Amino acid sequence: MAFIRVKKVKDWRYAYLVENKWKSKKTKQKVKEYLGRVHFLENIVGIKFEKDISKLDFKDSVKELIKFELMKNGFREEGNVLKKEKFTVNFDENRFLNGKKPVVFESNEGFICKSTFEKAMNFRKAETEEETGLLLAETILEAGISIPHNVFVKLFEKIHKADMPAIAGTKTFINKV
Repeated sequence: MAFIRVKKVKDWRYAYLVENKWKSKKTKQKVKEYLGRVHFLENIVGIKFEKDISKLDFKDSVKELIKFELMKNGFREEGNVLKKEKFTVNFDENRFLNGKKPVVFESNEGFICKSTFEKAMNFRKAETEEETGLLLAETILEAGISIPHNVFVKLFEKIHKADMPAIAGTKTFINKV
């Protein structure tokens, strides 16, 4: 399983996607990808997430949550792009940039970057509801997103409703099982 590791070089911190591999009873860390320089985000705008995500699909909901996290940290929307000073976030192209270089935003207890965005967008449910809930919470936390409990519940429901048959097809579905 890959995770983000931050290394300090002089006065700057840099993030890497790393993976542990076992070799002769020892673990070795292998860098899979350089993610960029880490910049800390502080909530400078005291706003609450009030968008109704019930009509959005899972991926659009995740985008809205990350967009909100960035906007409460001073980013502004310019078309499909979020900007703040020299930082640019383009969800459509999965780009998190500081000028032309990749960037990682440390937020809450996680990191907002290309890697965590992809992981959140490609989230798949586990075998049980409990496992799915724990994995979703971990994914949201790793992505630096802070959301109210009721919004998390709505997000969780989207994962399970996606696999539920339509009401008209319920009888056919039950008969197959």
